[in-house]
Amino acid sequence: MLLLPLLLACGPKPAPAPPLWAGPVYGLTVGDREARVLPPPDARPDEALPVVVALGGYSNRTWQLAEWMDLVDLARERRWVLVLPEGSIDAKGNPFWAATDTCCDWYGAGVDDVAFLREVVRRVRAAHPAQAEGYAVIGHSNGAFLGAALACTPDSGLTHLVSIGGSGFLDPSLCAERGPLALLQVHGTDDDVMPLDGDATAPGAREFVERWACGPLEDAALPEGVGAGTAWVDRSCPVSAWILDGVDHYPPLDGPLGPAIADWIDQTPPPPPR
Repeated sequence: MLLLPLLLACGPKPAPAPPLWAGPVYGLTVGDREARVLPPPDARPDEALPVVVALGGYSNRTWQLAEWMDLVDLARERRWVLVLPEGSIDAKGNPFWAATDTCCDWYGAGVDDVAFLREVVRRVRAAHPAQAEGYAVIGHSNGAFLGAALACTPDSGLTHLVSIGGSGFLDPSLCAERGPLALLQVHGTDDDVMPLDGDATAPGAREFVERWACGPLEDAALPEGVGAGTAWVDRSCPVSAWILDGVDHYPPLDGPLGPAIADWIDQTPPPPPR
């Protein structure tokens, strides 16, 4: 189904971005695109700050994901440097990320979004030299696919990926030389855009998670308050999935699920070397 842009175009359309917060905000320009960077308002020069990059889905702006998940408030509370890059615009006027072999440069723009993100992160690190090692990506749909593509670049520096309704390369050989990754897959059982069991264009949630796992996945309870469903957990490395019963492609990120994802980022140590 991922080959049908109109399916992924459901949800809010791009609109002018509203003010995000009263603290410092600065923009990074890479080529013809920008990323907004929101450090804590009272960050100290010697403070090691975690960097979290958000990536919106096809046809949506990243700031819309930030609003949906209340990422600005979460970043302020948890003292993240929040980074909000924006994708390119395709021939139909929709924001997109060129991510994997099937998603989502359907009109052949040929942009290198992995290189774009790596340059954004490099510049953020240069502006915040005391930050903690590694960084996290929270991606929804197309943005999650780009997070997976970034994770398949061994020297990307990515340590944590939250993939919400996303997946990875259809051809696993395109991610053969990946580094270690702490992965959380969040997926609804009723997702008809990126089906839980996968389709002809991308692996299902379980196959995608198993590609990063160190051992077998065990069933476990979901974190309290995130809803009904099942967790899949690898007990030997930080790889897991939260499978949400009755949830479609747009999970309730504006409820307890959002802070639970933030907890996972804050509480999950970087993955050990493979």
